[in-house]
Amino acid sequence: MEFNVLYEDEKVLVIDKPAGIIVFPEDKTTEKTLIDYLLEKLPYLKKVGKFPRYGIVHRLDKDTSGILLIAKNNKTLDFLQRKFQTQGVTKKYIALVVGNLKENRGRIETLIGRSKKDRKKQKVYFPLEPDSKGKRKAITEYRVLKRFKDYTL
Repeated sequence: MEFNVLYEDEKVLVIDKPAGIIVFPEDKTTEKTLIDYLLEKLPYLKKVGKFPRYGIVHRLDKDTSGILLIAKNNKTLDFLQRKFQTQGVTKKYIALVVGNLKENRGRIETLIGRSKKDRKKQKVYFPLEPDSKGKRKAITEYRVLKRFKDYTL
């Protein structure tokens, strides 16, 4: 599998991850993952970080396409992962929403964490919910780009 390389230098590789591929194996994943393809081309990544991530700074869900950062050494990996953990990174997504949002702009503040029913998935938790303790704060600011009959971009 070929990936569109958006940027590369001696410290980092930035690729455009297509939808439909798992970034790295979790639990009982049997299909070939993005890290499997990367290791075929860049075997030195096995020395960056630990199994199963090997240099992957963050992940995107299987069905999400977008920019993915891959560190080429441990110092860069540590630095970039710290940025993600301390909210030093702004993530931007374009989403096609089923239905029509009422407001053209908005802000959603909630908590997010692993789902107890399916550990592969994230779940929204409300602050007073019994299982909300220790969950990460998630803030989403949105603005409508375009409206369609039954969808909002």
